Amino acid sequence: MTHQPLRRSFLRIAIAFLAMTALVAIATVLSGGMSETQGRILATSATISLASVCAMACAAFLERGRLPSLAYVGMALAFTAAALMIFGIWLQLTVLGSEAFWKSVFLCTLWAVAFAHGQLLCLPTLSKSHRWTQGASVACITTLGLLGSIAVVFEPHGDLLPRLMVTLAILIALLTLVVPILAKLRSGHEGTDGEPHSASDRLVLVRGGDGVFRDSLGQRYRVERVSEES
Repeated sequence: MTHQPLRRSFLRIAIAFLAMTALVAIATVLSGGMSETQGRILATSATISLASVCAMACAAFLERGRLPSLAYVGMALAFTAAALMIFGIWLQLTVLGSEAFWKSVFLCTLWAVAFAHGQLLCLPTLSKSHRWTQGASVACITTLGLLGSIAVVFEPHGDLLPRLMVTLAILIALLTLVVPILAKLRSGHEGTDGEPHSASDRLVLVRGGDGVFRDSLGQRYRVERVSEES
């Protein structure tokens, strides 16, 4: 089963609502002011676009076939966060004055982004010696999510928690840059099993006039086409 159509659907949705957001923003600038309805449309379009991007990252992780339940949880969080946010945007503030509601919106958004970010960093295939960076990324993102949840729910005093969160955010930013760089370095230099190519891994054959394939040492080979798996 392929999940590529799912990822493409999220991509189309994100592009469509990003375009709508841009059009509303342009119309606001040209009209010289923003009405309440325009502001809500702008916020709604941006919310759906961001939710689609998060869901698209989870769908890409789902294609890998590893831990699909995490991908489904990430997509569910993205949809829930978007639905709550849109509900809050369009309902009267007097009805949504509850602090608990907006804390729920923030928590869903926080974990939707955390799941999408972590799964996105797990997509590249790194060499065995570098895969620890992906594990460290997921650990840092999860820890930051937990600390952020504690800060929202319990609202602790002091500067220790904010300092820890900033430190983790810096580490996550660093690892977010390092992982794709390591994946790029691996490309073309390592085999699919994560080990470097050696001369024995490559076999160059030349077809002679008699139709027989030979290598550089003159060894003869019979070559048979292997059909692609369906």
